[in-house]
Amino acid sequence: MPFELFSPVGRQVQGSILDIRTTDAKGNPLKTMDGKDKQTVFFAMAFPKTQAAWWFEPDPLWMAIYNEGRQGYPMHFNPDGSCKLPRFAWKVMDGDGVDDDGKPNNQKPGMAGHWILKFSSTYPPKVMHGGSYITDPKALKNGWFYRVLVGGQANIGSPKPGVFLNPLGVELIAMGEEIQGGADIAGAIAAAGQAVLPAGAIALPPGFAGQGGTAPNMRPPGAGNMAPPPMGQAPGGAMHPPPGMGATPSGMAPPPMAAPGGMAPPPLAGPGTMAPPGALQPNHAFVQNAGAVPPALTPPPVVQPTYGPGPAAQGFMPDAWLGQGHTVETLLAGGQIVRLS
Repeated sequence: MPFELFSPVGRQVQGSILDIRTTDAKGNPLKTMDGKDKQTVFFAMAFPKTQAAWWFEPDPLWMAIYNEGRQGYPMHFNPDGSCKLPRFAWKVMDGDGVDDDGKPNNQKPGMAGHWILKFSSTYPPKVMHGGSYITDPKALKNGWFYRVLVGGQANIGSPKPGVFLNPLGVELIAMGEEIQGGADIAGAIAAAGQAVLPAGAIALPPGFAGQGGTAPNMRPPGAGNMAPPPMGQAPGGAMHPPPGMGATPSGMAPPPMAAPGGMAPPPLAGPGTMAPPGALQPNHAFVQNAGAVPPALTPPPVVQPTYGPGPAAQGFMPDAWLGQGHTVETLLAGGQIVRLS
């Protein structure tokens, strides 16, 4: 059954709450199924992970989303509660997984260590703070903290089975570090590895940062192409690979990590986590009579993810990297592996 519930406090990591879009990410005009022009508002919110699967998170919103999907499309679920469709449109994304284009989400600002809820609507939602409405899109920043009144409903009749999450209203809660739009240049440089200098080029002196300053969390050139270090250089001890991982070709073990010029390499950096803001009191003037949580169904079991070689794998399969003692999180952050499912 459709529901209306407030989300927990989350951080906006994509889109704009009040801006209306008429083109897609590639600049193409947005069209309805019958070819007419359309407009949309899209934004995504990040919520810290506390459970192995999003449907086990304690806030009632998560179970309400799961119940709506399963009740709306019972034919697509197994008796144990798991969904038969890998592409079921939950509108929930794993901040440590990959997007629809196969790109790691944890290289995008604010996503690592979080569940991401994606909201869309034809018109901008009403936004309030301290009992006053906010109507200027420039007054709201991507990277700030908000609470969303979510209208959830199974999108029955749509060619893509799933759940539609409509932002009925938004409450601005607190400021945060602003997330600027555009490409994640730091992640792209780290994944590309060391650049080859053409003839006549002179290397910059160590520590040179230019006028823009040193980019945060930038790994040294070449880190994306290094081989995995031997056992004992990564914390956590030995780790058995999750089910579904392939084997190293011809049984060859990857060589120990070695940096160019004899420089000792830094350890692979895992994704960071965002601390949630403090406890908040609801603004009762914002909404009344929000819908109750529907009766909970049995949630599906946690399915172990599968991984494949990433852009910095250098020909080695995931189990070869894990055999050197690295964790899945550090390898995902470094681009040595990517999540497949």
